[in-house]
Amino acid sequence: MKTVFTIAAIMAILLTGCGTPKDEAKTIEYYKTHLDEAKDLIQECKTIGSMTEDERVECASAERAVLASKSKKSIKGNEPHIKTW
Repeated sequence: MKTVFTIAAIMAILLTGCGTPKDEAKTIEYYKTHLDEAKDLIQECKTIGSMTEDERVECASAERAVLASKSKKSIKGNEPHIKTW
């Protein structure tokens, strides 16, 4: 019984550090359903001097979502060309 408690305590401690970041980058799918927010973010991304990796990912996701919404044809595996931030 003591061993089970010890293992459970260790697992709880280890899993505490495995949480998701507070400000996790939003996905393309999120921005596809929030196009106004994506467009606003794209404008903001143009004014940011140096970006963190999370900001780059989020800017790219927003742009992909807007481009995908403009595309009338969707071919699986053929994503529209996006700007590299």
